[in-house]
Amino acid sequence: MLSMRVCFVSIQWPPIITGGSGVAVVNLARELARNHKLTVYTFGLKDLAEEEIMDLDGAKIRVIRIFTSDSDRIATPFDGTKEDEIRRLLEFASKLLENIDCSWCDVIHLHGHFVVPGIARVLRELHCGRAIISTIHAFESLIELEKGKFSSPPSVFNTIVTMERDALEYSDFVTVASHSLLKRVTQIHGPQYLRRVRVIHMGIDDKLFEEPVDNDYVSRIRNTYLGSRGGLLFNLNRIDPHKGIEYIIGALSHIDTYSLSLVIAGKYEERNQSYLEMLMERKRAIEETSSHRITILRNIDERTKICLFDAADIFVMASPTEAFGLTILEALARKTPVIVTDAEGPREIFDVYDDIKEKFVEIDGGLMVNFSDPQKREKNLAAAIVYMLDNINHFKKKAEKTSKSIREKFSWRTISYEFESLYREALHT
Repeated sequence: MLSMRVCFVSIQWPPIITGGSGVAVVNLARELARNHKLTVYTFGLKDLAEEEIMDLDGAKIRVIRIFTSDSDRIATPFDGTKEDEIRRLLEFASKLLENIDCSWCDVIHLHGHFVVPGIARVLRELHCGRAIISTIHAFESLIELEKGKFSSPPSVFNTIVTMERDALEYSDFVTVASHSLLKRVTQIHGPQYLRRVRVIHMGIDDKLFEEPVDNDYVSRIRNTYLGSRGGLLFNLNRIDPHKGIEYIIGALSHIDTYSLSLVIAGKYEERNQSYLEMLMERKRAIEETSSHRITILRNIDERTKICLFDAADIFVMASPTEAFGLTILEALARKTPVIVTDAEGPREIFDVYDDIKEKFVEIDGGLMVNFSDPQKREKNLAAAIVYMLDNINHFKKKAEKTSKSIREKFSWRTISYEFESLYREALHT
């Protein structure tokens, strides 16, 4: 295998990991760096080195950080409003273009939602890299359309659409995580770019399959959050309007056969304060009128995440739209039964392509809920939760069996080979 010189550009890189896309970038980089020379350009924050060599399980990666005018005053690049984020990331992009050394690399691989992939146009004008690949981890334009009252102003939406279109037009190839998302690209951008878009799934870290269960910590979690209640539900997501967390809370109001504990954990960003306040109001209303209990945890560490998966009876994902759904794979890696929506990503993972007529259907490792009618989402989800708890031993056995097939299908080693093949195709086109 001939070695390639690959340059990643990604806002998310340790210690800045705010979601599944950041996890994906790190795991792909680790696998590629075993056989290729890899440099990562990423966002710099206070007290982080401008340049360093990072060792990821024996894979050496050169990391170069680009600092913005407020890097020393923020906790993450996504602090503040959406307008603040875009202004900051555009400054990052501008400084990156001033400093990036294109002379040595064969492939430039841009990772993100819109700003980083959107610099493909300028890189093409500068003749940077022999090939430009963009991975759009989620189309922010589609997310904005789903946010309703929490959506950004029209000027923000127009900026997002323009930069997504630049990525589609000026990259040699664009990758997305699911075939369903590929089809939805035409909703905003039309069909003319589809020949450049390829589907390559996200993967899952082998460590999640191999990490032994910490029985003491798991017991403490169950004692703390579950107590004498009849089931522990777990949701892991960014605390963000398009993740549908309110549907899980609302579903509890339709359940009276079990007393449940729901733990919601995820990255919190200041711009979502009004959404968090809405969740807290719903939480108080549920707890005042039932025996259910709801806990919202922010920014948990990796060990706590794994132990919450292990402690939970059910992992619940309620996003009406989801490009892929890495947390679903993580739950199954830990052999935890899952309840998911019929969004694009879960359909891709579980090979479900027909419309769901019932409230829910059984899938490998869990249940998929019909979310087609917004007015019925909470009741359908509640019905699925009760059904799974009524048959929990059956679903635990299915989750354990599914864990093995998930590892084979979504190994990062396999997925890195797909990206290598795409790089070579771009270099020879």
